[in-house]
Amino acid sequence: MQTVSLIAVGLIVIHAIWCLLCPRVSDGVLGKFLYLMLSLAAFAFISKPSPFSQMLLNVSFASIAARHWWMKTYWVNVKREVNRYIHKHGKR
Repeated sequence: MQTVSLIAVGLIVIHAIWCLLCPRVSDGVLGKFLYLMLSLAAFAFISKPSPFSQMLLNVSFASIAARHWWMKTYWVNVKREVNRYIHKHGKR
């Protein structure tokens, strides 16, 4: 069971580092920071598995999931409204 967990966390580390370094992943500064946080939390879990390192891993993964949900659900509409406001009121 421990081996399966370590393999899964190793894959999370590889994916998080790839998202952090790959220029094709355009998540901005916040997204890059969240992937950095995820990779560091996964490294902490691999080096010394404990309830605290597990909690850090879960929180960092949940924050990426929450950001993804926000970007897919609300950001398109918010961005459209901000651009509409800027184009309507910005040129004076």
